[in-house]
Amino acid sequence: MRFGRKAAFKSLALQKRSTGSPRPGNHFVHKGDTLFEIDPEDFRIALDQAQAQRDSCALDYARANASRQTRLAEQGWTSTDVRQQTTSAQRQSEAVVASDMLAIAKRQLDLSRTVIRSPVNGYVTNLLVQLGDYVNVGQKVISVIDTDSYWVDGDFEESSTSPIVFDPRAKLTITRARG
Repeated sequence: MRFGRKAAFKSLALQKRSTGSPRPGNHFVHKGDTLFEIDPEDFRIALDQAQAQRDSCALDYARANASRQTRLAEQGWTSTDVRQQTTSAQRQSEAVVASDMLAIAKRQLDLSRTVIRSPVNGYVTNLLVQLGDYVNVGQKVISVIDTDSYWVDGDFEESSTSPIVFDPRAKLTITRARG
């Protein structure tokens, strides 16, 4: 074998400004350990705004009005057109509230993602973020080498592969650079 390399890392990306001290490079972390945090304040504000926009009072009014118009129509006191308009208003209010609830769920998800946790047991490497740095969505800022899963890539010269035999067992020694 001319050379080989081990690989098994997970890369993480984030958005906004980092807060909290990131784990130093070559530091061992367990699955679920906090690697660093993103400033949650913008996400909290967005969640508060989404919750404030929820229009459940309008929906309650539209439902009550539709129910009242249905009873009046059954007794012959209101036209079919008025009843259909109130039913339409009720359905529109239901759609607005459903949309508001989805916006709230999205903001809650965004807020929950402000704490970046290690997806695996392993070593922190390729740390490219410092306290207070701003980064963009999709930008790789940290890697964690998974210590529970290694694989080896080998580059073999064709003329030296004849002594290689298939055997699922292998002996592998991994050395780590000091530092």
